[in-house]
Amino acid sequence: MALITAIEARNNIKGAVGADDTLLAVLIGYAGPIIASYLGYPPASASAAPTLESASYTRRSGDPGVFLDDEDTTRLYLEPYPITAIASIREDETQVFASSSVVASADYEQRGSRGQIVRLKPLSAHGSFTLDRGSIQIAFTAGYTTVPDALKWATIQYVAYMFGQRTRRGMRSVSEGAMTTAYDAAPLPIPPEVKRLLSPFRLASAYIHA
Repeated sequence: MALITAIEARNNIKGAVGADDTLLAVLIGYAGPIIASYLGYPPASASAAPTLESASYTRRSGDPGVFLDDEDTTRLYLEPYPITAIASIREDETQVFASSSVVASADYEQRGSRGQIVRLKPLSAHGSFTLDRGSIQIAFTAGYTTVPDALKWATIQYVAYMFGQRTRRGMRSVSEGAMTTAYDAAPLPIPPEVKRLLSPFRLASAYIHA
């Protein structure tokens, strides 16, 4: 599932026609990982590109965006989000993560508007999480199964930008009658106006590690 379809892009891009759908699909494929990377989404695996789509992650405490509240060690904060399912949590100071290190699912619950907080229940057998870096391993599913309209619109604007740049790349300006339009010789991967549209979806860790 891509963030948008070629038809959604074409219907919102001036000058795009049905014959452009193949190109638009390619641009959408380029746009997805670039946007995901800008928003701070990590690759789900070593061979994968960053994505905003639903994917399975295995991450550890101390990874960017995965941390414990040192004032309340019953709370673990996870990125990326939205988090739709947690497959397992393991805690092991030796970082072997054998089956004996699994935290019982009955001991914790998800909280937060995007499921990004894991909280140990008050009477849980596990008690609290360790603060040792890398000692907690979480396997979970995160990403958008339904893309929010605002994120779709930002993606459309970025694809429109790339679609327009295909004939302008390397040009400093284009004159049309009495009007001259200037372009960057080396345009930014994501224009500032698109970054503004994307800002509500940016992960907190993206600002910290920018």
